[in-house]
Amino acid sequence: MPLLFQVSQLKLETAQMMQEYLALRLDEEKHMRTLVEEIMQGHQNAQEAKVKLKEYKRKIGARKISPLLFRPPIHTRVAHLELFFCRPEGIARLL
Repeated sequence: MPLLFQVSQLKLETAQMMQEYLALRLDEEKHMRTLVEEIMQGHQNAQEAKVKLKEYKRKIGARKISPLLFRPPIHTRVAHLELFFCRPEGIARLL
């Protein structure tokens, strides 16, 4: 075989190998980019879930507190109980 033919054959093989390598690297980069986007989306979803959970807890906390706000003050309830137990009909109910 002539030397010139071997050199051109070697160059052609090298170019093909380089194309394969570049295609492989491009696929790896796309895959890595996809993974990073998925991770970022998961992080964003986690942040949104935290915000929703915090809002839900705040609403539940408001529900737990709100009945206490509408109860009469303790001194009013104590006065009512004193009247109930000081009257004979109130004591009679207990017996």
